[in-house]
Amino acid sequence: MSHEAGREPCPYRIFDDMGVAFTMGAVGGGIFHSIQGARHSPPGSRLAGSLLAVEARGPVLDGNFAIWGALYASFGTTIYTLR
Repeated sequence: MSHEAGREPCPYRIFDDMGVAFTMGAVGGGIFHSIQGARHSPPGSRLAGSLLAVEARGPVLDGNFAIWGALYASFGTTIYTLR
């Protein structure tokens, strides 16, 4: 049985996909929460509110994306192995 188009085998693929998902959550969540923090801050402190929102909610979203990526890769490799 051959591996899919040059991808790593099971344990490395899970960690690779988890890292990619964490990075996507960090970049996307940083942009989203900085915009939301700036929108919901008073006019004099938009930058501070933006940074506080990213600091407060960024790690939560990063972790959620990382767990999602690990589960997705785990199920994908399990089904590929069973197939």
